[in-house]
Amino acid sequence: MTDTLELAANHGSSGQGKVLYDWAGEGCESALKFLDSAQLGSQPYDIAIVGAGVVGCALAYKLSLFRSRVVLIDKNYDVGEGSSKGNSAIVHTGFDATPGSLESKLVTQAARQWPALAEKLKIPYAQCGAVLLAIDGEQGAQLPQIYKKALDNGVDDVRLLTAGEAKELEPQAPAYIRGGLLVPRESIADPFTTSIAFAELALTNGVDLLLGTSIVAVENPASYIDLEKT
Repeated sequence: MTDTLELAANHGSSGQGKVLYDWAGEGCESALKFLDSAQLGSQPYDIAIVGAGVVGCALAYKLSLFRSRVVLIDKNYDVGEGSSKGNSAIVHTGFDATPGSLESKLVTQAARQWPALAEKLKIPYAQCGAVLLAIDGEQGAQLPQIYKKALDNGVDDVRLLTAGEAKELEPQAPAYIRGGLLVPRESIADPFTTSIAFAELALTNGVDLLLGTSIVAVENPASYIDLEKT
């Protein structure tokens, strides 16, 4: 897997990162137990990422491509153990986002990047498509606006469906449906292996991973930049 995405060989990486567990019980290899901060080395980290979900792991990978010392921290004992493992696994095209919003910009861009990303990460991914069903008159009247919103968001491969076409695509739909909207590029991806793949690449590039560790305080917080105000 690690030869499929850009590694940090040309970015100043110091080699493979460490994996340590703040594990008090039995069953953990002694070499992997986090007992003292000295195990992390004498040099301070440039960046600490709190939370090893899919976003934290992806960020760790991206930052591993630069000359920086990074640690990825999570209170759980594996990556992707929080909300990342409980999501719907849907790779959304953003067809129904508010046009011009940040959500629309990020989701529509990400949806187009996912096929190549999944291939590089070697993770399960399927472009299965989706049908938005209108099951009453009110929802049927909204379909043209949703269609236009999709086009405004750059999702230009959507198609309005008659009731018969929608029923043919989704045989389990009720007989009284009024129509639908076909969104061909709606996809699904494995949320578990996505986090794992990003974390493995980050480790290969020198990021340290500290698991079973909660952040309980930040010393001298006034000295840190408030990213929301910059």
